Amino acid sequence: MWDDTTSADEGKASAAQPETKSFLKNKPGELAICRNIAGGDLTAGVFLYRLVALWKYREKKLVRFKKEWLAMPRADWARSAGLTESELKNRALPKLRKHCPRLIEARQMKLRADDKAMPLWIRLDVTEFDAAIMPWDMYEPKMNGAGIFQKAAAYPYKSD
Repeated sequence: MWDDTTSADEGKASAAQPETKSFLKNKPGELAICRNIAGGDLTAGVFLYRLVALWKYREKKLVRFKKEWLAMPRADWARSAGLTESELKNRALPKLRKHCPRLIEARQMKLRADDKAMPLWIRLDVTEFDAAIMPWDMYEPKMNGAGIFQKAAAYPYKSD
């Protein structure tokens, strides 16, 4: 990820000229990549970004149906992503199911048979996530209205 082959003198930036790394120019961040995978929707992209981060850094995952899962109550999923429960339930999850159905799987299941609470179990298919990443030059025109992403109407309250 980071190029460690540069020497100590090369890495220093002068006061007149700030340091710029050529490999960081015009590259999308992880949030931008997640937003594009989620069909351009920012709410779904933020949730996918949080899910990917949790998936990467949580060592212990739950196993059910011979698959790995992360489980939390719906309120905790929303809070950890910085969304409201309504945004998660009514926008982020439906958009992710629509635009990348093989990427995530979400179910409500009990942890144990005697539990009353049913947390939301979410599974991320890492190979599908890697396959969904496209070059940024293909995404940018789509985000600007050329292609599959639908651009919002100029005045959405206008009646036809």
